[in-house]
Amino acid sequence: STDASYNADIKEERDAAEGPMAHGIPALNAGALDEARAYATVDSANTDEEVSVAVDVTNLAVVAYRAGSNSYFHAAAPGSSLSHLFSRSSQHTLGFDNTYGDMAQAAGSNRKAIPLGAAALESGIASLNSKNPLARTLMVIIQMLVEAARFRYIQNNVDVSIETQSAFAADAAMISLENNWANLSALVQGSSGGQGTFASSATLQNAEDEPIIVDAVYHPTVAAVLALMLRKAC
Repeated sequence: STDASYNADIKEERDAAEGPMAHGIPALNAGALDEARAYATVDSANTDEEVSVAVDVTNLAVVAYRAGSNSYFHAAAPGSSLSHLFSRSSQHTLGFDNTYGDMAQAAGSNRKAIPLGAAALESGIASLNSKNPLARTLMVIIQMLVEAARFRYIQNNVDVSIETQSAFAADAAMISLENNWANLSALVQGSSGGQGTFASSATLQNAEDEPIIVDAVYHPTVAAVLALMLRKAC
């Protein structure tokens, strides 16, 4: 994967999911979707192999993946997903759900210790195709393909790693954004005034693990970083 093709894939993913805007930031298009349209697949390949990752378009969460003739659904996947995703494959259920806590426990590792980047993604695809579904690999794929669609900061980190052919691990800022996506989305959509003042402040971390207090949409940590929001319930 080149940085150009990677960025094109992220743009396509965002464009397909975009719905109503709030302060110039799009939320997910989570309108009245029937079950069959509630899921979309993102294909990712290395030199020899390809996997399809299925996401729930209402929250951009990974539900399952298919590698060859086998598909694997996380432990808390909606029941409807088995009917609408990879129905012609041999379907299996993983022993963990799609939360970082559960995946970290299953992987015996955490986000700060797991390398990301082009090489990690390519080896991860090979791992999934080897019928050895790994929580560690899913943590790589989710951060590089899903979290990057949510946050430009994460997309840029991946982009640089692909361009320089170097690995990186999630820093405190990246993990803070991942953990606060739903909260930031709700604060932006519930904000008021021309500056998009939040009803309450949020505390994020910078790359040095220092706290940052965010109280409005146009704080640089929000406006320049948040690319796609979880749609606030009406």
